[in-house]
Amino acid sequence: MSAAALASSPVARPRRPVNLALWLPVTVMLLFVLAALAAPLIAPYDPTAQNLLGRLKPPGTTSRAFHYWLGSDELGRDLLTRLIHGARVSLAVAFTAALLSGTVGVVLGMLAGYLRGWVEGWPSSRWRCWARGW
Repeated sequence: MSAAALASSPVARPRRPVNLALWLPVTVMLLFVLAALAAPLIAPYDPTAQNLLGRLKPPGTTSRAFHYWLGSDELGRDLLTRLIHGARVSLAVAFTAALLSGTVGVVLGMLAGYLRGWVEGWPSSRWRCWARGW
């Protein structure tokens, strides 16, 4: 075999082991997002349905055809259902905050890089004053 053919042949590299410390949080977050998106399909009950006879029940009890996997609140509402539906609001707030702060940061960074001068130092001086409590 010629040297050129040896140089162009693929070299088998040993596979790295799967990093569980990386994929476990990713899997949990993915399940959280999927549960929030599919909340109307997977939630066992209506989040506002009240059962006053089933108030403050511990996890795993049954009252009037309601099975409370995580228990119930003061008005007899299923906590699992409310948790799943509440994840939608939390997810929307988190994505909105990340999108808004990223947009503001990119715009300020582009203005500081384009205009230079005092505009360039203004965001960092504001940050220093805020971090020191001034």
